[in-house]
Amino acid sequence: MKKLFRLELIKYSRSTIFYIFTGLFMALVVLSEVSSLYLANKFGVKIGFADLWPSLINTAGQMNIFIGIIIMVSITSEYQYRTIRQHIVDGLDKSDFFIAKNLYAVCLSVFAVVFVAITVVIAGYLTGATVSASGPFDGSRQLGNYFIQVLGYMSMAIFFAFLLRTTAVGIIVYLPLESLLGAIVSYLSKSNTSIPQYFPKAVFSNIVQNPGVIKLANAARAAAPSRPINLLSEQTNLFLGCLYIILLTSLSYWLLKRRDL
Repeated sequence: MKKLFRLELIKYSRSTIFYIFTGLFMALVVLSEVSSLYLANKFGVKIGFADLWPSLINTAGQMNIFIGIIIMVSITSEYQYRTIRQHIVDGLDKSDFFIAKNLYAVCLSVFAVVFVAITVVIAGYLTGATVSASGPFDGSRQLGNYFIQVLGYMSMAIFFAFLLRTTAVGIIVYLPLESLLGAIVSYLSKSNTSIPQYFPKAVFSNIVQNPGVIKLANAARAAAPSRPINLLSEQTNLFLGCLYIILLTSLSYWLLKRRDL
């Protein structure tokens, strides 16, 4: 597996797609964070680090799609250029290939977490965010949730890559499929429009919740206690997210092992 891991490193270091989508992720994370802080300052909202962490991490989470595309292209290109078949001919096992891809998914997730953490701290100090007695890392526990969130997007991308084996089709399905299914389900089940929030991508995206949305939900509950507010808690999303990661990873491995190359 070490050999395959080194080969993966070479592939990534020479991949234009890797640099393009990594650059897009970094640029859009910074841009989204700057925009959020600009709007807050414009309306005179003073933010402390305790609120800044979950707010900016939630904003950065919207860019996880680009990290997912990187790993998806990495896998589908193996099928397109027949390199996965060549690896097997050279004596490597499918399990080694699968582990190597998932290890790189974990590495990309760690990179995303570290980058977001650095940008949040810098953005907080540049905008004069208030620091509590706990210091600038008050609220940074959300980084653990963010790591699970990125892994969730990765597991979805890996699953669709092994399922469809084509980059274009994989991206087309990966991006809008759940939104379309959610709209259809909501329309068909008008009595229970909360079903789509149990879908994988919805669960992953809500592992790090927007503090503003939580405050609105709490205000709505206080204003109308008898009216149900269908919003899954952070703990529920985190639990379901871990289950989905296990399920999607298991299905991806089953697809790789069962299907011909």
